[in-house]
Amino acid sequence: MCEGYFRRRHPKDGGGNGDARDIVKGSETWWNKQVVLAGDDGYVYIMESETMKVANHLHVAHDHQVTKLLKIDYPVINVSRFRPRDAPHRVGDGGGDDATDYLLCTGHFNGVHVYKDGELVTIIETEDWVHTLAWGDVDGNGRDELVLGLLDQSVEVYGYEVVAGVEKSIDI
Repeated sequence: MCEGYFRRRHPKDGGGNGDARDIVKGSETWWNKQVVLAGDDGYVYIMESETMKVANHLHVAHDHQVTKLLKIDYPVINVSRFRPRDAPHRVGDGGGDDATDYLLCTGHFNGVHVYKDGELVTIIETEDWVHTLAWGDVDGNGRDELVLGLLDQSVEVYGYEVVAGVEKSIDI
């Protein structure tokens, strides 16, 4: 389980059909942090709610809904959030930045599946199942590296390069 900003819009916020902004004229809607849960059924679930500003008053919807975000063909054991250090950090607060976080999934498979906005960006293939993962500036260059601890007790370290800005893809 981890928290972050993984999806730009709540499922009911789309195309003017049930859009929260259409419900109350002159309102602004912000998306709160979301919680992502890994499932041994191969699904990754997302729990989200919304905060709406109407006439300078904040209204928080307490209908936290859990829905399926994505499906991997194997049991998912660990999910982790990643946002490059140089990316904006005011996501979903009405400040105009709608950038979402990367979601990394590990489980009963040799690798890490990397998603952005619910879509697969890349798969990092490993020699064994990933037991644990962490982010940190391992080499002192000011950029975080992905550190993987594998089931066979080996450690792998990966740098990354963001392609086409923070918006769409990450190459590891």
